[in-house]
Amino acid sequence: MRRLNPKSVWLRVSLFATLFVLLFLAPVADAATGTSLSEIPREKQLVAAAVAFGVVLVVMGLLIAVAKATVVRLDRQIAKLFDTCLADAKQKALETNNFSEAWVKSAAHVGWKVILKDQRETERREARRQLRVKDEEQSYAEVAEYARTRYGLNESEIVDMLRKADELPYRLVKHAIAKAEEVAHGA
Repeated sequence: MRRLNPKSVWLRVSLFATLFVLLFLAPVADAATGTSLSEIPREKQLVAAAVAFGVVLVVMGLLIAVAKATVVRLDRQIAKLFDTCLADAKQKALETNNFSEAWVKSAAHVGWKVILKDQRETERREARRQLRVKDEEQSYAEVAEYARTRYGLNESEIVDMLRKADELPYRLVKHAIAKAEEVAHGA
């Protein structure tokens, strides 16, 4: 996630606001009052410029404070989402003996009827996942980077765990189909 340097943003916005005041608001004020800038005494011009610059600084400071608070709030929401994703994948890994083939076969053998009730939806989700594999891999990488920086976990292991957690429902369906065919043929 790329973050902007607040000082850089502050400088850009301040320059833009100052140019806006000088190039747009000054001529508008001259037209509204009917006096030109050259008719106003130099001391009043300096005071007006200082007040305008001060107002610009205060407004920019408020905008930056709001932006920082928003970034902090978004970071917390993303961290909560990533933590949930990690916890769900880890729970599946623990439940399935780290996604072992033996566990998948035995679960499909025991609950093949229940698994096949949701077969179409599971296949639809798997088709979407396979079509979006590039996006999914990017998501896995982002979560793994978060897990590495936050918890010191190995990125490649996290990516593998997340991928296997997403593939698990379809693996169950494939084995349940095989079990249903076995039962249908009386083997």
